[in-house]
Amino acid sequence: MDYLQTNLNMAQEDGYPQEKYAKWFSSGLVALMFAAHTNTAGTLAWSLAHIGSNPEFQERARRDCEQAMGPNKTKDTQTLNKLNFLDCVLKETIRRYALLFLSRRALVPVEFGGHAIPTGEIVAIAPHLIHNDPDIFEDPDKYNPDRFINDDYLKHNEDKTYMPWGFTPHRCLGEKFANTVLKTSWLELFSNYKLEILSPITPPDFSR
Repeated sequence: MDYLQTNLNMAQEDGYPQEKYAKWFSSGLVALMFAAHTNTAGTLAWSLAHIGSNPEFQERARRDCEQAMGPNKTKDTQTLNKLNFLDCVLKETIRRYALLFLSRRALVPVEFGGHAIPTGEIVAIAPHLIHNDPDIFEDPDKYNPDRFINDDYLKHNEDKTYMPWGFTPHRCLGEKFANTVLKTSWLELFSNYKLEILSPITPPDFSR
């Protein structure tokens, strides 16, 4: 409701034509719901598969939750912000298994990298290809949360070689929501349960 009301208020304040706004808003709301569900569910599933099949990762996740909660077993927003190892798990899972591509329509003719892009052309970026490029990420097929533990995230974020949420004003609206859902789920799971994966992880086939 906060998302809905905020956008309705902005439309009224800006005097945006109601019929045009209704069409944009309905499509945007559907995209937000489906994108948030697909990406969040996929990220949660892959992270649990990797942590559940790696005893060291699972123990680090458990300790991360205990240290973040403290002796009073506090579970709030501040607790989520203290999940250091699981924050790296979040970044690595999204790096390894980015699901969507980013696309924009050219409003004017543009020349980029020696390529002429006419007005109306769709330009797409596939984060999965960038995130799994060995020239950018060492041993990209290896699931390794520690690659983000020494501020490597900041470096890749600055040079735009890590883009799970996009950039500029078009940055994903669901970023904070997804982070909250994922970290809350991990906090509940790893502070109360031990995971056991019954079968080996089958790598996804992104070629299909």
